[in-house]
Amino acid sequence: MNEGILIAYDDTYYSIGDTLVIQKRLTDILKPCGMRYFTGRSLYKPEDPDRRDDIMYDAMKLLSRCEWIDNKNVGIFVIDDIISISFSDIDCSGMVEPKSEKYKYYEDYFKKTGRMAHNILIDENNQIVDGYVSLLIADKHKDNMKKWQNPEIYKVNALVPHAKVVIGRHVDMSGTDIIIKGPQYFAWIYNKKEPVVPGDVLKVNTRKGEAYMVVEKIKYIAGKKKCAEYKKVIEHMGMRIEI
Repeated sequence: MNEGILIAYDDTYYSIGDTLVIQKRLTDILKPCGMRYFTGRSLYKPEDPDRRDDIMYDAMKLLSRCEWIDNKNVGIFVIDDIISISFSDIDCSGMVEPKSEKYKYYEDYFKKTGRMAHNILIDENNQIVDGYVSLLIADKHKDNMKKWQNPEIYKVNALVPHAKVVIGRHVDMSGTDIIIKGPQYFAWIYNKKEPVVPGDVLKVNTRKGEAYMVVEKIKYIAGKKKCAEYKKVIEHMGMRIEI
């Protein structure tokens, strides 16, 4: 995770000369925080692998303050390399078999949608860190699964803090129906025992107090600074809506 930052330019808006000027400016901005430019691509990577996550955090904060970047024509993306590894090469020793209710919750979601609720996280020794149920479901259904249905596998340093994050929108639960309140997406760390899939309704902390959200995506984050940015989910409401 946090392998680098990719800058994408709209070539219908920028000439080659324009992009070279922007690349030089971005290089000057990112170099002091420990990012190195890779020639031939608009890709920047941390120079110190041991400080990768903190360097990436600092770099993204710097870019967020660059008001001169026209966000309509420049895309800034964090690169999380997807690891190509066989399920059989992932070390699952020490893992406890999931409760049947938890396994069924995730498998039912897969059968209904054709998608995994979330992906797999492994450490530098290929020891599984999170997503064990996804691995079990994928292995069970491997003969009937299309390639795009397989969970993606990401690698994280075992000594670096990491977290599962739920992303979604606020919902109104004051009436008889659960209604999505607006277009803006927010994210929270999910560390509850209950399984969670897209469509689930959760109680969360916000700047204005407690509120409710519907999960629309689940991902992982890594790095002490990054994890400290997020509030944690308060409660899984045991309710789900179609999204």
